[in-house]
Amino acid sequence: MIELVIFDIDGVLTDGSILVNSQGQEQKRVNIKDIDAIFELKRRGYLLAAVTGEKTEIVEYFHRRLPWDRFYSGCKQKLETIQKLVTDLGLTMEQAAYIGDGKYDLDNNGRHFFNTQQYGNGMGFAEYLIAADEVCVPYEGLSLAAAAMIEPMGVGFDLVKVSDIGLGDSVMVVGIGTIGLCALRLARLRGASRIIAVSTPGRDRRDSVAKAYGADEVVCWGEDLSGFRVDRILCTTPPYVMPELMKNLNIGGIMSYIGEGDREERFVTFDMNYWHGRKLQLRASYAAPALYFPACIRLARSGRIDLDLLHTHNLRLEHFKEDFDFYMQDRENAIKAVMFTER
Repeated sequence: MIELVIFDIDGVLTDGSILVNSQGQEQKRVNIKDIDAIFELKRRGYLLAAVTGEKTEIVEYFHRRLPWDRFYSGCKQKLETIQKLVTDLGLTMEQAAYIGDGKYDLDNNGRHFFNTQQYGNGMGFAEYLIAADEVCVPYEGLSLAAAAMIEPMGVGFDLVKVSDIGLGDSVMVVGIGTIGLCALRLARLRGASRIIAVSTPGRDRRDSVAKAYGADEVVCWGEDLSGFRVDRILCTTPPYVMPELMKNLNIGGIMSYIGEGDREERFVTFDMNYWHGRKLQLRASYAAPALYFPACIRLARSGRIDLDLLHTHNLRLEHFKEDFDFYMQDRENAIKAVMFTER
């Protein structure tokens, strides 16, 4: 249970903007609701602390104005300060919540669930997350598991939009994880006449969902694909596979992709004379999925896409490592896992 709430100042208790007057003096803007919320936390018995790298008059204002139990300004080593603070108060890191706003408040080498080598048993996950109203997406009419698929569906939505799939187009979807399966279903809804899904061996559940979503045929990567000619190819795989696929495109075809490669996998070589002669196009989908959340939610609510089919595993917060290991090992059935506090 959380007993200590630790705040950064700039960008957390202010809105992140800087107002500069004609004399060049900086001012910050404060929302009184944040002030009220801190007093409410204090009334509910939480310990309150501030850890900020700033040491300004504005910081000193917050020091005087609010009911802190501990206050640290001009602090550049935040993690070390927080660890000492927690120890001094007789707590554990699991009992502390930190609210920051930028990359300097992140510490990928600190305690978290997967970092078991440095910290023994790791840190775990939080039961609650404080989020602004603007970033919360209502999902009435959908299950929680289906709602969890809206983000990858938004990525698939952008991929299909970039691909400009029209009525009667033939489509090949390469990589049928969650994003690929969503893109496949959306391609069918856009009017694709024939869809080829390219899977990997041993992924039976994904293959069956691909058929349920409208794939006419499911083949595995490594098989002979030379017999397939399509108008559009949608890649959700690392870029290195794309040169092998260009000869599957019809004249005037479009290959679109979402995905990045590590190290050497991000570099690919194409025969551009072939692309030029056949009027081919290569389009990148660097998705901003939140743009398409409303459309995706409407499609899911209408029943045009059954997102519950993508939910194959539960990750119980209390048994996360056990459930996560099982999900990673269950290749035959795994598509997407959803975390629940109780299940």
